[in-house]
Amino acid sequence: MSLHNFSYTIYKPEGGHYSGGYFSRLERGWSTAPLYVYLAIATAFAIEPGRLLGMEDVEKPVTDAEMTLVQFLRRMDIEPDEALARLCRSEPHLQGGAPNGLREDDDAASNAGAGFVTSD
Repeated sequence: MSLHNFSYTIYKPEGGHYSGGYFSRLERGWSTAPLYVYLAIATAFAIEPGRLLGMEDVEKPVTDAEMTLVQFLRRMDIEPDEALARLCRSEPHLQGGAPNGLREDDDAASNAGAGFVTSD
């Protein structure tokens, strides 16, 4: 089936259909579509939507190293985004060279047990 012919099987919510060029851009990764378009494509091909949306990566097993990081963050009651922010503050090159790393005089409570406090 050509993309032109396929385009007539997926209808827009406001009426009409998408162009073959639209599906060509989706296929090549040059464009994105709303979720309902991916669901309609999956239905047209009689496949699970997850196959189009990359669910195989979600179903991969977590490695021991990855689980160690998760367990540490949970034990320290640190949100993942906060851990990344702390790492960036402690590595000036990640901020474009700004000397903004954690220091001994930083709030000890925010650094307690996190392994980010430096000593001179």
